[in-house]
Amino acid sequence: KINEQLNFYSMLIVESDFSFKEHQASSQVIRLGLENRKKMQFGIGSNISQVGCSYETDINFGVFIGKKF
Repeated sequence: KINEQLNFYSMLIVESDFSFKEHQASSQVIRLGLENRKKMQFGIGSNISQVGCSYETDINFGVFIGKKF
């Protein structure tokens, strides 16, 4: 808890898809920010994905806004 109105918010999601012989695809979702008393989140985030056996990587950065239900 940062103060009476804001909490620290973080999220990490890691997914991987492997066949019996090699890597197919993986993705990571990273979020860091703040959450207010109304459960609204905002901050910075990144989506990272890798495909194929060579792990070709795509990375995106940006801001996010979310609502917890």
